[in-house]
Amino acid sequence: MLVSSLGCVVLLSSPIFGQGGILYPQESESRDVQSLDGIWNFRISSQGDPEQGFDEEWYIHELRKTGNVVPMPVPSSYNHITVDRSVRDFVGVVWYDRIFYVPSSWLGQRVWLRFDSAHYSAYVVLSLR
Repeated sequence: MLVSSLGCVVLLSSPIFGQGGILYPQESESRDVQSLDGIWNFRISSQGDPEQGFDEEWYIHELRKTGNVVPMPVPSSYNHITVDRSVRDFVGVVWYDRIFYVPSSWLGQRVWLRFDSAHYSAYVVLSLR
């Protein structure tokens, strides 16, 4: 099954926490774990219009179909990846999306999504296609 995930992170920050004491899901005979780390499409909203992505409904289509996107590694801090000052120094609404496949064994099952280091104010949109 193909799933498109579009995550809008409002005032995204990427604090770096130590690994000590933090619990992470572990794969086992009864639990599948699928990492979504990798390259995601990335786009910033207009500095003067933080609602741009919502108003233009970027979440309905793949992000690359809404305008120019930058390939962005996740996890990372976008402020440290690009040399473009307008992105590096940006504080505001940013959008990420990625297409991934869900194992057929997950159909009809409860599935948990875990987002580490996302800002406390974030929207996640899943689209089954």
